[in-house]
Amino acid sequence: MGKTKSHHKKSLSNQFSWKNLVIFLLWTSLFTLAYSQAPLYTSNQNQYFLHGLAKAGYGFLANDWLANTLDSTPVFSLIVKTLYALFHWQGLFYGVFGLLSGVYLFSLAAIVKQIWQLENDRLGNYALLTMLILVNSALLRFLVARLLGLNWDYLFDGGVAGQRLLGVVLQPSAFGVFLLLSIYFFLERKYSWAVIFLILPPFVHPTYLLSAGILALVYMGLVFMEDRSIRSPFFIGLASLIGVTPTLIHTYNVFSLTDSIVGKRAQKILVFERIPHHAVIAEWFNLSVVVKLLFIVIAIILLWRRIPDRKRLYGTSQGRLFHIFFWLFSVACGLTVITYLSGNLSLALIFPWRISTLLVPLSVAIIIGVFLDNLINRWSPWLTKHARSFMVISLLISIGFAGNGLEKTLINAQQKRESPEYFLFTYIASHKEDGQNYLTPVKMQDFRLATGAPQFVDFKSIPYKDIEIIEWNRRLHAAMGFYRSPKKKNVCKQMVQFASEGVTHVVLPESHIAGACPGLSVEYQDGFYRLVQIRSP
Repeated sequence: MGKTKSHHKKSLSNQFSWKNLVIFLLWTSLFTLAYSQAPLYTSNQNQYFLHGLAKAGYGFLANDWLANTLDSTPVFSLIVKTLYALFHWQGLFYGVFGLLSGVYLFSLAAIVKQIWQLENDRLGNYALLTMLILVNSALLRFLVARLLGLNWDYLFDGGVAGQRLLGVVLQPSAFGVFLLLSIYFFLERKYSWAVIFLILPPFVHPTYLLSAGILALVYMGLVFMEDRSIRSPFFIGLASLIGVTPTLIHTYNVFSLTDSIVGKRAQKILVFERIPHHAVIAEWFNLSVVVKLLFIVIAIILLWRRIPDRKRLYGTSQGRLFHIFFWLFSVACGLTVITYLSGNLSLALIFPWRISTLLVPLSVAIIIGVFLDNLINRWSPWLTKHARSFMVISLLISIGFAGNGLEKTLINAQQKRESPEYFLFTYIASHKEDGQNYLTPVKMQDFRLATGAPQFVDFKSIPYKDIEIIEWNRRLHAAMGFYRSPKKKNVCKQMVQFASEGVTHVVLPESHIAGACPGLSVEYQDGFYRLVQIRSP
């Protein structure tokens, strides 16, 4: 009899686990669709997928110059290589992004429920998840951008300086969502899990070293203030340090200066030519940043007011989250001010303001939690009576946002297929051969991954080692000079020079004067571009 009872409990436990998995997948799917994704390969993916796909044997990218530079995110490249080599199905990367979106959604929801114990759990959960889908939806981003301008599009889920946890493509920075999960486990006092998910983001993308380091110090301080013992804080700090040591070593190898002259020149190229929108405060500071800072300040005030016992400030979830907010915000603001006043390029490239990618979505979630808590407490009897109806309405609203996001995703994919270079890329993808190297307009950032063919240079994808940055800059200006030159004599000489550097094919805008140079054979032509082969000198 006891054995039957035990077996029954185990079955119920398994059923509960499957039910949770179904719930997770359902809401994750709705959130991911509502958020929308850009088609493969878009924007930063052209840089961060390059090393992994090249090592997995994608096309002839192993011959590409950039694919043979020092990889700044080797763990992400290993993930890309492994998934592509095992499955040879690129659509899987959409699914990886979806899983990260699920971590983002449920981590935010779990933190909010730690702070605000929403009455009527099921109704509160449905309402909270629906609100999080709403504020992160592609539809809301479109409406905000249409009303206020493009700088405002990621108002509720993006940090400052155009940096975000998720973005709309799978890339190393998307693994920053695990910092939210780390915070949740810390509030739950599950310190081992908190440390594991603390060191994972910088392991994939070193840009999170600063955020993870601050969180580790705050964790240590809060645990010490509560327990008055150094044992747990010591192991939190030691485990965190051991976990990020490989990342620290690799990051040092990538970003250490070859010498002061080369290093400073490379830093100037990055900060002022390539990524001023991320690195120069005057470039990204605007009114939308002020509003995001206001969200954070409001969240800090709300957390302070929510602390049930100020004498147990370090022992409550509200008090702990208050300190996490306070110290992350203080360090980010302090280092940003120091960067602005000093003009230090090394500090600018650390991006201390990237901490905002964690604080802004978490602040918005906290504010949503306050709103729902007050709403449910005030109307509890009436809402309880109609709970089933409101849950159905919440689900239908979420499905509506998901449908709109899916439509946007499909529209983006269609726009990519209708781009002027689409048929050119299709031709090269099916006709490329080993040993070829292509010179293209520098804005043709999708070329490598769309075709699988080596590219001389483009503006978007860059190396990070200083001597390689300088080589990238040389290639960039050589290509820009070629495409901008108004004289046939000059471009023909330049084409010979490119041939001496291994270029075998040149993509020319239809009316470009280089098409009249001698010794060329036209391999492809449409209403936008010509593809010509050049002879080696």
